[in-house]
Amino acid sequence: MKHSRFLTIFITTHVLFILLQIHKHTQVVRHSYKKQEFEQQLAMLSEKKELLTHMLCSLKSHEAVHDWAQNELGMPPIKLGQIKKIVAS
Repeated sequence: MKHSRFLTIFITTHVLFILLQIHKHTQVVRHSYKKQEFEQQLAMLSEKKELLTHMLCSLKSHEAVHDWAQNELGMPPIKLGQIKKIVAS
């Protein structure tokens, strides 16, 4: 009686350990795929950030601001005679 009970407990625990190993392995694979997805998303967002930074720098340039002011806002080009010199006394 004790021998069969021990054998039943022994086999049951081994089956449980095998099931736990399988569960652990599936969790590792699942998290590996998630990590891969996040790395791809990070690469895509880094490229987008670089593109937006480049666009921001080009829009901040003097030529872009000058063209925008003349084309979009309809400002006439400034002449040298319109500039006034301010002297501190």
